[in-house]
Amino acid sequence: MLPPSSPSPQPAPSASLSKFSLELATVTHGRGLHCDTLRQVCLKNCGPEGWDEVLGRLSPPAREVFQDTLGNFAWVPIAFVNELEVAFSQMKQEGRPFYQGQAIADEQLKVAHPWLMKLLNPEALVQQAGTLFRFYYKGGVLEIDEVSKGHGLASIWALGMPEGWYVSGIPGWFTHALRLAGAQRVDIQHEGPPVGSDPWRHRYSMLWE
Repeated sequence: MLPPSSPSPQPAPSASLSKFSLELATVTHGRGLHCDTLRQVCLKNCGPEGWDEVLGRLSPPAREVFQDTLGNFAWVPIAFVNELEVAFSQMKQEGRPFYQGQAIADEQLKVAHPWLMKLLNPEALVQQAGTLFRFYYKGGVLEIDEVSKGHGLASIWALGMPEGWYVSGIPGWFTHALRLAGAQRVDIQHEGPPVGSDPWRHRYSMLWE
């Protein structure tokens, strides 16, 4: 997914349609792990000069925040996180949102929470995705609509993120997370909202072996 330079336009909520309030569905902060992971990936693949280039594309307040590592559990305003994602996506292939999602899954499940991998098979991992989402984002909702052996459906209500995050970043996260949990031949499809649902709902169909 190739994100625009700003979060995608968000439709006005309708009280008759909305499952979640606008306040609940709006993402306000992300964890420092997300940002520090992108920094590590950029330094590894683009070198210090590449990271300086990313910083140069940020607004002065965001640039100041990302001068140093933040720590896994620091809260960062989502507007700054979005700036970083978009700026890094304009670098090499490793910066594309799909690969950003994979890198974040790797850091979360192999470094921050390695014990999870000892407990979870693919189906259990999908069932726990909402818990991980709540831990790493303030605002927004991830619900698992259905899960069975080799198949899952998930929905995300999360206003204020770059388009690439929805279309490629989340599929990248699920793809790598499921592989880490032992799945093979993973296929994640981003779908539009079901008929009669919130127009800002994003749905994901997952298949694996």
